[in-house]
This record gives sequence, C-alpha cells and structure tokens, in this order.
Amino acid sequence: MSLAEIERLTKAYAAASEALEAGQRELEAEVAAVWTPRLPVLRRRAKAVVEARAALEAAIDGNRGLFAKPRTRLFHGVKVGLQKARGKISWADADKVCALIRKHLPEQVEVLIRSVEAPVKEALNGVAVADLRKIGVTVTEDGDRVLIKPAASDVDRLAEALLQGKEGQS
Repeated sequence: MSLAEIERLTKAYAAASEALEAGQRELEAEVAAVWTPRLPVLRRRAKAVVEARAALEAAIDGNRGLFAKPRTRLFHGVKVGLQKARGKISWADADKVCALIRKHLPEQVEVLIRSVEAPVKEALNGVAVADLRKIGVTVTEDGDRVLIKPAASDVDRLAEALLQGKEGQS
C-alpha cells in the first residue's frame, strides 16, 4: 500500500464523515421546525400538569387519614398516597460512630467504614434505625411523604423540562 492509497482512503473517510454530519444537521433543523410552533401549547400544558400535581399533592397531604390502609391507591393510571421516606442520616462525631460500628456491627466494618475512618453514608442508609441509634447516628426526615407516580409515563419530567426551557432534550 502506498501513501497515495492511504490519502485516497482518508479522502473517502472524510467525505463520509461530512455527509453524516450534514445529515445530522438537516435532521436537527427538521426537528426544530416541528418542535418550535408546538412549544407554546406544550408549555401551557406543562404548567397545567405542574398546577394539577400541586393541587393533588396538597389534597393528599391534607387528608393523610384517607391513606391509612391501603397507603396507596391507583386512580386513572396514577398511583397516589403515602410512602415511607428514606430518611436522612447524620452524625456529630465520625470517630465515635466508627468505634460503635466496630462494637455493635463488627461483621459489617468493611462495608460501613471507609479506610479513612469515616462512616459510609450510602451503606448506613441500609442499616436498621435501631442499629443506627446504637452507633450514634441520627435519623431525620424519615416520616411519610406524598407519592404521585404515573404508572407508565414520564409526564412530570417532561413538564419540568418544558418549564425550564429544556425542550428538545431527552
């Protein structure tokens, strides 16, 4: 093979790449032409979704007794109700928490303590609250929170993206 052949193959590669990029630009222009006129309507609908969700969330939050048993219900393809929040964990003294992990949870030391002697928050999230209290970890924000989850749709994410001006991104 000669340098002339390499140059010919390089020219073919460059032409193919340029054609692909031109096709991509054409497609993006066509998508923008379709998307742009529809954007005001989509933004109004997105605002309606956000407002309807806020009203629904307030209604559920203000009537928690309706969701004692069962805690969730499915209406019109949307699961609503209450679910247990994961809770946030914190500690005042990392050395003390590590010492208490070694004392009360010795079989989990490798997972719950980093080699730099700091509790592993991600791992501690999976530990029972009673055990967390034994090792000096405080659990907050672990009560019930409102749940609104469309069964088969990303409509809330779409609404949020539209209202934040992220149209055309997925």
